[in-house]
Amino acid sequence: MFKLFWSAWRWGVVCLLVTLVLCFLLLFFSPQQFFVIHYKFVLCLLSGFVGFWFDKFIFPYARPSSYLQDFWEKNPQKHKDQDADFPIVLDYEKSFCTAMIRRAILVVGTMLSVSLGL
Repeated sequence: MFKLFWSAWRWGVVCLLVTLVLCFLLLFFSPQQFFVIHYKFVLCLLSGFVGFWFDKFIFPYARPSSYLQDFWEKNPQKHKDQDADFPIVLDYEKSFCTAMIRRAILVVGTMLSVSLGL
């Protein structure tokens, strides 16, 4: 039951609702800081988006999804009890992990550069 509830789409909706509730609480308790926090939040989101696309542009053939056995978009809600949702090609586990870590470092790096530069 919990696997169905915590799918990627539903997790995004839950995060969006929590963010909206926190924004309304911020607006209620400290209205003078609302626009500053909103500005910083939008900058972090935009810089994360730029970091993601920067990784896709610099490394077009080394995407983390290219090391999976099946094309994951065919069935994104695939769940099995014992197996991984999307198995990795045999002997490419290190390449897959490296691609994921590289993408995370680029996204976090762009987010920090924008956030700390203000």
